[in-house]
Amino acid sequence: MNVSAPTPSPLVDGVDVDAVAGAARACPGVDDLLGGFPEVATYLPGRRVTGVRITDDTVELCLRADWGVPLYEVGAAVQHAVAPLAGRRSVDVTIAEVTDPPAARRTTSEQPAALGPQQPSAHPAETPAGAHGDPLMSQANPGAHPARPLLAATPEPP
Repeated sequence: MNVSAPTPSPLVDGVDVDAVAGAARACPGVDDLLGGFPEVATYLPGRRVTGVRITDDTVELCLRADWGVPLYEVGAAVQHAVAPLAGRRSVDVTIAEVTDPPAARRTTSEQPAALGPQQPSAHPAETPAGAHGDPLMSQANPGAHPARPLLAATPEPP
C-alpha cells in the first residue's frame, strides 16, 4: 500500500497562510474570509488562499463578519488569534461585509407570496403605505409609520 505523506503547508516569508486562514475563520463572529477589492489573496502552487495577504511588514486579512457581533470585537479576536502566526508583522483586519440579519435570511419556501403588479402613481404621496418596498411599511405592519413623500431628485424648473 502506497500512502503519501501529507504535504506541509507552504510558508510565505515564514508565515503559514493556511494556519493564518484557519485561525481567522475559527474566531467568533467571523463568517468567512473574502477576496476584497483590491484582491486580498495569497497565490500558492495550484491554488490560492482568499482573504490572506502577506507583505514585508503586514499580514492582511479581509473577512465577512456575522450580524449582531460588535465589529471591534471581531477585529480584535482575529488580531489576537493571528498575531502568534505573523512573526514580527502587524496584523491588519478589514471587515468588508456583514452577514444579513437572521430575519432577512429566509429560504425561498419562507418568502412571502409575491404581490400582484402595482401601478405607479403620479405622485409619491398618492402611493399607499408599503408600496415603496420599505419592509417597515409593509401590510404586515399597517399604520406603524405614515407614508412619507419622497423628495424629488431635481428641482422643477420655474
